[in-house]
Amino acid sequence: MNHDPMPWRQVLRQLAPATRAALRGRDLPLHGAGLTFYAALSVVPVMLVTGWLASLVVGTDQMLGLARSLEDALPQALDAGAVARTLIESSADLGWMGVLVAAIPASLYGEGLRRACASIAQVDAGRLVGWRGRLGAAPVVLVAPALLLGVLAVTPVLDELMGTG
Repeated sequence: MNHDPMPWRQVLRQLAPATRAALRGRDLPLHGAGLTFYAALSVVPVMLVTGWLASLVVGTDQMLGLARSLEDALPQALDAGAVARTLIESSADLGWMGVLVAAIPASLYGEGLRRACASIAQVDAGRLVGWRGRLGAAPVVLVAPALLLGVLAVTPVLDELMGTG
């Protein structure tokens, strides 16, 4: 028995026009640029914290092995593998003080996302908009090590496939 007052197809047909109407007059490229700025500031600290948390799960030696595997799997032309390996090695050796220092800029993406959404919705987000956004993004950082380990676990297979052409 269907208890929905409106079938899902009708809702989907109304979604695009309603979204267009709600966003009309908003400067989306400006908000996107602001969010990109926050993301650029936070990407390396997020990777440092994520790599450190992942090394707590699998151990430093395993992380270093995965970092070497990632380096081998990435194309050598731009030396991207060495950069990725260095970032993962640095994160594995970060220590508690480094994690605390990196956590502040790592949380900037959450702040930027909350500020952009509040600005697009044209609502007053309150006095602590930045800190609420930062705390709201914390669960994502806690899930990120599992995602990083998933990507790194595939790199030996990618390296083998790339080596065979």
